Amino acid sequence: MPRYFFNFTNESTSIPDLVGQDLPDDQIAKHEAEILAGEVSMNAAIRGKRPTFDWVEIVDECERPVARLPVARCLREPNRRS
Repeated sequence: MPRYFFNFTNESTSIPDLVGQDLPDDQIAKHEAEILAGEVSMNAAIRGKRPTFDWVEIVDECERPVARLPVARCLREPNRRS
């Protein structure tokens, strides 16, 4: 199973995912990135702030870019996982 990494970035900062997750394919990795970005957005909204990071970038174990999702657009209901 391929390993995917979810790096949070903005114009001046990047926080790399050093552990990653084993997931079946790119589509599942994108879905997981939406969940992670939604959680970041929700945590910021609860504090009355905007997310610190603008993007979650997905790369595979070969460092191939898979997708780049805007964090603020992934805001989800707190317990929604689909």
